Amino acid sequence: TRTEPSAFGYEWWVYNQSLTTYLLIGIEGDKVTQAFAAGKNVEVAPYKIGQQLADIYRFTLVQSEITFSIDSNTYTFTLSEEDINNRILVQFDNLFAMLYIDTESQQLEAVRFTDPKTILLHKPYDILYNGIMVEAKTPDSLSQVAIDRANERQIYELTNVYRYRNGLQLLVSDNELQNIAMANSEEMARNNIVANEKFEVSKFSDQLKESSIEFSSAAGNTAAFYFDAGEAVNGWLNSKDHREILLGKDFTHTGIGVYGSYYTQNFIERKVVNTPKNIPQ
Repeated sequence: TRTEPSAFGYEWWVYNQSLTTYLLIGIEGDKVTQAFAAGKNVEVAPYKIGQQLADIYRFTLVQSEITFSIDSNTYTFTLSEEDINNRILVQFDNLFAMLYIDTESQQLEAVRFTDPKTILLHKPYDILYNGIMVEAKTPDSLSQVAIDRANERQIYELTNVYRYRNGLQLLVSDNELQNIAMANSEEMARNNIVANEKFEVSKFSDQLKESSIEFSSAAGNTAAFYFDAGEAVNGWLNSKDHREILLGKDFTHTGIGVYGSYYTQNFIERKVVNTPKNIPQ
């Protein structure tokens, strides 16, 4: 449907024709560097979106340490207990699969297949290395703005993918909510607010009233230091309080603001709801 920039040198090809086949493909030059699949009908063999964790354990060797080499350089990823529970890493021949687990349903939520260089750029786990570390080039300011907008669109779409899978109404994207979210993420970044900082509902409510935004209820999620949209949404899904907001059954509208590695997603309930555009079910 569209192509978007990333912070890691590759370009995202976005396939969002359906909530059940939602797929992101990372392309660098003429090479596929990764595939992030969240739609339940996307082929992700040997796994299947929605698969029970117990079934995955039956045929997958789950390790807390994985070592691999690129040329003469050696790298070791160390997975924490939390990683083992919701971001399992599986090594194939010159390929990795990151299995995103919904810890409440104990089901496979999404899969990211990635090549060794790309997973090193992402650094999703603690890492030790012997040799040269692969580093991402810092984007210039204009490129970063485009990357932030891309992450916002992807968070919006992924939110509706998971809401649809859980039988909830889809959210409408709201520009005014997005502006508030963007300002909040920028404030977080400038004040170095950490990821577990509690969302200030009272402050958000005041901002809504100042902007003359009508709402019946309101809430929000924040996060920091996730490397992309898929990671941020997985983090919210696997945090009890954030999950309740992300999958809140009464919310009708959302606005997402990203500033570098800082994320804010606002939610409100309105009585009148328009059907979300460009997100076929």
